[in-house]
Amino acid sequence: MKRGRGSGIKSNFDRQAFKNKFNQGKDNSIATGVPNALLKQARKSGSLNLSNRSLAEVPDDVWRINLDASKSQQSSSMDNDQDRWWDQVELSKLDLSSNQLKAISDDVKLLNALVALDIRDNQLENIPESVRELQQLSKLALSRNALVGLPNATCDLINLKSLMLEHNKLTELPSEIGNLLHLEILDISNNQLSELPHSIQKLACLKFLNMSNNKLEVLPSEIAFMKGLKDLNISSNKIKELKVDFQLLNKLERLDIRCNHIEEVPVFSTDNTLKELYLGSNRIKNLLGSTLQKLSVVAIMDMSENKIEFVPDEVVNMKQLERFDLTNNDISGLPCNMGNMTQLKSLILNGNPLRTLRRDIVQRGTVAILKFLRSRIAGTIPDLASSVDTNTQGNTRINATHSSTGSNVDASEKTSEIPGDLWSVVAGSDQIRVVDFRKNVLTTVPEPLIEFSSRIEELYLSSNKLSQLPSSMANFTKLTYLDLGNNQLGNLPIEMESMTKLREIILSNNRFAAIPSVIYTLSSLEVLLATDNKIESIDVSGLKQLSELSVLDLQNNDIKEVPPELGTLKALKSLQLGGNLFRIPRAAILSKGTFAVMEYLRGRIPTS
Repeated sequence: MKRGRGSGIKSNFDRQAFKNKFNQGKDNSIATGVPNALLKQARKSGSLNLSNRSLAEVPDDVWRINLDASKSQQSSSMDNDQDRWWDQVELSKLDLSSNQLKAISDDVKLLNALVALDIRDNQLENIPESVRELQQLSKLALSRNALVGLPNATCDLINLKSLMLEHNKLTELPSEIGNLLHLEILDISNNQLSELPHSIQKLACLKFLNMSNNKLEVLPSEIAFMKGLKDLNISSNKIKELKVDFQLLNKLERLDIRCNHIEEVPVFSTDNTLKELYLGSNRIKNLLGSTLQKLSVVAIMDMSENKIEFVPDEVVNMKQLERFDLTNNDISGLPCNMGNMTQLKSLILNGNPLRTLRRDIVQRGTVAILKFLRSRIAGTIPDLASSVDTNTQGNTRINATHSSTGSNVDASEKTSEIPGDLWSVVAGSDQIRVVDFRKNVLTTVPEPLIEFSSRIEELYLSSNKLSQLPSSMANFTKLTYLDLGNNQLGNLPIEMESMTKLREIILSNNRFAAIPSVIYTLSSLEVLLATDNKIESIDVSGLKQLSELSVLDLQNNDIKEVPPELGTLKALKSLQLGGNLFRIPRAAILSKGTFAVMEYLRGRIPTS
């Protein structure tokens, strides 16, 4: 009995000892907030990701991770052999973003091999002075905290290439920021800065500078010394005067000065590399021909929400221009030679008191506007040659118009069926190029239209009640422009793959749950507008087949996620994604424009 009880007691003791030993070696996430397995993996990879773990403080094990690895290397016991100390490296990347950190320990200096430190989206009010010990640091992200000042210690990180400080409470920058001679990326947007230190001119390697959403009233002339700048964003400030000599910034590719108080367009050198220029929501009255003449490689130009009255003829020298936004200005007309701007894919004129351009032409879009302007160059303004007026229930009017450059068939005023006498007027004509049946109540594509399908180049069927299209759409082989907006369509027939010349299609305000698969077969497509549908996802593999696609508008859909690979579409110059369900990219990124969105998406592509 005694032996049995003794054996039983010993047995219980052994189980408890085993349990204690097991607990010492297993995951201790409850005690430290960081699983041991994660720390072990970090010692092998040199990278530790602790983002979004609700950490109120960083566990000491993290700061001491290099010291613990060193101890392992000095030990030769069999217990440590199982950790393969010979494979361990010092920590080079630490991600502490999206936690609840209010302070960073001075012990951060123990991680002196760090190359990248991410502390975004926390509650930090300051950074310890010991951060200056991180002399290998190349990337430092402090965005979305509560920093009221940037410590001088940060400016001692002479190898820093990227410094992200957006969405803090900074009122000034230290003059020592000029010490960061290797800095390439600086984001100080969404702070409370009213001026910049003169020492900023020393940042000659800077390529990306974002100062948007601050309280700047003057853009300092020192910016001109940053000759490496490629992207400069000073939007949403109070800038009235640009003292910068932009002719010195001949590497600049993107300039955003939207939402300020400037009155003149900056002057650039003739050998500039500017591709995107955003000047919307300012007080600009004049577009000087001499200025536009030097913008020969600009692809996107935003002049919306200004006071411009006149567009000079020199605009045609902007031979690479693809998107030109002139929304809400005082423009009454456009120079006819703009009709020859073959690269222009999107010309936006809404909110102007246009007199020389009819409203219906403007509503048809860029292709129609440019074609009209070309017709005026040749002196062949379309004249009404024949018309048929047929009253259906007192409100139907149908016209057939002809000109030396082609003919239009026009039906309007809410008809549900195109009257036969219209077809008799145009029967046998080989001049029909444009058909406009917008703003009716058509439920099907009229069968007689198929007779002219092989000649039609533009077809307008928007604002009807079409729920499907016939397979005979395959006959429209010369179509370059198709407007199907404001209908009840949920899909498109696969036979439309024969539309190999189609350059622009409008699918907005329909019932599409996805971009129809036939769209991806239209190899000449340059403009795809599919706003206000129910599209849930973006098929990047399909879009990659559209090598000419330069304008993609998917606003106001049900898209839940934006694939990072979308940023690899090299031809895309205008991407609109607002009004969807996704949370990333954030609205702040979308507001920066296509270039910034594409760059952001490429940065999120996982590296192998």
